Amino acid sequence: MKFRFCGEADCPDWLLMQINSLSNLSPPKLQELCEIVVQPLIGKEMDYIQLKNFSKAASLELSEVKACVSAVQQILKSGSCYAVSPSDLGQELEQLGLDRQHSQAIVEVYSKERNEIMNRLKDHMIRTGRLTDVKASKDGANGIVLHLSHTDYCDIKRENNVFMTKDQAQIFLAELKTLKKRMEQLETE
Repeated sequence: MKFRFCGEADCPDWLLMQINSLSNLSPPKLQELCEIVVQPLIGKEMDYIQLKNFSKAASLELSEVKACVSAVQQILKSGSCYAVSPSDLGQELEQLGLDRQHSQAIVEVYSKERNEIMNRLKDHMIRTGRLTDVKASKDGANGIVLHLSHTDYCDIKRENNVFMTKDQAQIFLAELKTLKKRMEQLETE
């Protein structure tokens, strides 16, 4: 089964196993755990003292707490990453075996913090520049210079020159042609 909060993929096996652990908590305890776990996702420090008190109150061992924290963090982060609506997240958690009250406990925290998590994810995502122009010129008898114009991840225009021998240029061109063919094959599949 495919889940939106998993990027339209199957739910990871380790997360499926932790759904059972989350089900063993009472809904108020699960919501308390979610409120602790969401802190680093919105740019705040996780309160480890509060987490320790939670584990004592819930009578959980350290390994169980770690597993529950990982599961809740994955659900909240992945749901935000794929912009899943709170209602869809709740339905998908129920499909995975959480009862309605447990799903609602997670969804309540998710609804409240979703936009902030998404903003933090956008701030920390990998950004790449965009190639805007390529020109080639000869460099002496056996060399070639590629003049690359691009914008970096901050949209600042940059230019770089790449020097290569004639042999390197021929290999590079062959690799580009192979890549183009492969991309065309993927397009038709």
